[in-house]
Amino acid sequence: MKDEETIFKEFYNSETENRWIRLNWIKEKERGFNVENLGVWNHIRLLFHNSTLSYVYGNYLASILSICSTLEAFLSSKISSNKFNGLKYLSQYIKDARDDKIISKEIYGELKNFNTTIRNNIVHPKGPMTISMLGFKNVHYTGKKSTWESPNRKPMHPLSMQEAAEKGILLFLKTVAEWMKKQKIKEQLK
Repeated sequence: MKDEETIFKEFYNSETENRWIRLNWIKEKERGFNVENLGVWNHIRLLFHNSTLSYVYGNYLASILSICSTLEAFLSSKISSNKFNGLKYLSQYIKDARDDKIISKEIYGELKNFNTTIRNNIVHPKGPMTISMLGFKNVHYTGKKSTWESPNRKPMHPLSMQEAAEKGILLFLKTVAEWMKKQKIKEQLK
């Protein structure tokens, strides 16, 4: 039988190794999307850093919610100012970004799907449910059709919390990369 100190050292070493693996995953994805330097968007970069730090330390729920805030901040900074008429939510920023042609139809669909199947199920849960490392699953919802899953339907979102956090991070990077590409094309056309 192992003593407490040995168990602690083994856990610490494996958890530290997992953190390095997750950190390297983020750096690899940033390089892949060519968005390692988000330039002048200091507040957005800070929000993104908070999301990735939560992911690195295994706090996936915080990472998911932080990346949603990061997406809101990024999209709201790109939408034309005449569209601001009070408080908006991520879903409205996504629609406005599509309408302003800031994002493609493909990114729009992915953002909308992420918002409805992941973000909304965390922020606005309906009925008794569990959100665990095993993923999003509605345990029981009596009388009405559940937003998460019905008895005769597959779960709407079978991702684990880690997979959902990774999906959000990748979606943010993809959104920024697409916007940066459109900006370069606009500059070339001038």
